[in-house]
Amino acid sequence: YIEDFRRIMAEVGFNDVRLFSASKVTISNAEAEAKVKPIQFFSVTVRAFKISSLEDRPEDYGQFAAYLGGLPESPSAFQLDLAHSFPKHQVTSVDGNTAAMLAHSRFATCFNVTPRGPHRGCPTGLSRDLNAAVATLTSSTSSCCA
Repeated sequence: YIEDFRRIMAEVGFNDVRLFSASKVTISNAEAEAKVKPIQFFSVTVRAFKISSLEDRPEDYGQFAAYLGGLPESPSAFQLDLAHSFPKHQVTSVDGNTAAMLAHSRFATCFNVTPRGPHRGCPTGLSRDLNAAVATLTSSTSSCCA
């Protein structure tokens, strides 16, 4: 259950878990599959940062970030999670948690991040809710969420 996972992560200091990739797990044993139907299983990869200033939901502080390059596995763009891709040298609006993840992690030398400004509320059109992400997967026939 994804909410249990989210709560456990928060309890140990990871307040904003990001879904990086996910795929549906198929059960190849018909007897086992019959026993667990209609439950669906997923393999997920998350990014989790233990940064004390992270809030439990995204908030807008008028911040921007630009990927400078420098990560060999990401020469032209950096994918933080399913909702955030940073093309090299392009300025992108980010919420406070994303700004903190980029500025206070191993990625810090690869980004320019503007300072936090006054609180502007919840960013519009932004959803990183793990339940919403998994719900998208369950309604999709593809094996990978992109």
